[in-house]
Amino acid sequence: MEHRGYRSCWRWLGLALAAGLFLWWLGYFLGIDREVTVSGSDLNRNGVPEMYVLKGSTLTASEEDKLIWESPSDWKVEGFVVADITNDGAHELVITVWVRGRFGKHRPFWMSGDDCK
Repeated sequence: MEHRGYRSCWRWLGLALAAGLFLWWLGYFLGIDREVTVSGSDLNRNGVPEMYVLKGSTLTASEEDKLIWESPSDWKVEGFVVADITNDGAHELVITVWVRGRFGKHRPFWMSGDDCK
């Protein structure tokens, strides 16, 4: 049996990576819902822990099965984290989101006008 070396390993690794990326792309663009839940945080400090759920591209916050906030429908929420990002001892909600809006001086060269419509 002959030794194929690193070329064969890299070929299989590349094939596995391409297959993984294709499956991710397929799920993302076909709208297969993923659900991420974080519970036990009391960001509004009222003594009742909230539950944050990201399903698809919508983030919701609820207290004791009562919806208290939902991301606007024109937002595409990619992810979120509940953490103390300002190092002040209190947790904050950080959301990564795609939103249509004004570019200001950072407008991409392929867009015309100030608004993305």
